[in-house]
Amino acid sequence: MKQIDNCSLSTVNCFWWFRKVEGWVPKDSGLPNNGQREKVLVVWRKLTDDIEQDNLMLDEWFQKNRINTRDFEFDTIYVNGSNNLPNLKLDDENWKVRLIEEEFMKRMWEAQ
Repeated sequence: MKQIDNCSLSTVNCFWWFRKVEGWVPKDSGLPNNGQREKVLVVWRKLTDDIEQDNLMLDEWFQKNRINTRDFEFDTIYVNGSNNLPNLKLDDENWKVRLIEEEFMKRMWEAQ
């Protein structure tokens, strides 16, 4: 396990923490009851002023939580802050990454 300044994902008193929510949203917001679902993972993490270390810890957390790729079948991963998760995508995976902040602003001002 990689460590940064005596801090790793297994350390309780660490600068970094992660929260994840797994679920789904309708694939077509215009027809939300048609039975088609998009599986989503939302990752919220504590960010510091060091983007490189933040991303290193996110990469480590992501790899640790991808134990069984059959269980890792998300269509979209939402994460806060700048990240490099697309670089960790395996050849047989099709998920995409969305920045929570960008999606929030886009949808907040989207005309219905």
